[in-house]
Amino acid sequence: MGQFARGCYTILILCTALVVFAYITGFLSVNVSALTNLMGL
Repeated sequence: MGQFARGCYTILILCTALVVFAYITGFLSVNVSALTNLMGL
């Protein structure tokens, strides 16, 4: 049971990290494109 709980906890942390990483990547890409548009103007 302990091993199973630890596995679920690890999966939960991995999923959370993946979501945060995707969010930060999307945020940065949007900011970079906006900055590029500003520089282009």
